[in-house]
Amino acid sequence: MGNQTSCDRLTQRGIVLPVVLVMLVLMTTVVLYLMRRGAVDERMAANFRDITTVDTAVHLVLRRCELLLWVSPPGLDPVPPRPKPPPVIPAPVAPAAAAWLVEANWTNSSVEIGANEAEVSELMPGVEKARCLIEDATDELDAGALVDGNRLDMARQWRKYRITAEVQGPGAGALRLARAQSEMRMTASPN
Repeated sequence: MGNQTSCDRLTQRGIVLPVVLVMLVLMTTVVLYLMRRGAVDERMAANFRDITTVDTAVHLVLRRCELLLWVSPPGLDPVPPRPKPPPVIPAPVAPAAAAWLVEANWTNSSVEIGANEAEVSELMPGVEKARCLIEDATDELDAGALVDGNRLDMARQWRKYRITAEVQGPGAGALRLARAQSEMRMTASPN
């Protein structure tokens, strides 16, 4: 009887070691995949946060420029303590490129919002530059549409302004740039 057990031990094959090694390789592969997936998810979340920050900032700058245009329209003397009217660039006649598409118009220091980077960053964390370009697009108005059927007081002159805001902020390894645009139509008594 004792002789048969030692004989069985000699004929047995070790199946446990290969099974454990295969399981270990499979678990390592799954863990590596999940770690890589987690790193990708972290980068995506950081990118989304950067985009949201810059998008929020550009809309804040746009609203600030609209307010500046509203309280101090160009062509009218500002009433103290209102700010000086913003500089306005004439909109080009079609089919020329719009003024906001011309990079040279963005280099003018009068389009900057905030005196320095610290002031801009205090207003909008995560933003390095904030700029606003205002175009006088009155020539784009259809005069017939302003008279027919809407009972407007034509003793007043209609003006149309295109406001484009731009912010730049650091992103995940790259500079983020965002622009937002709106239009304002207002009337002013003729001078």
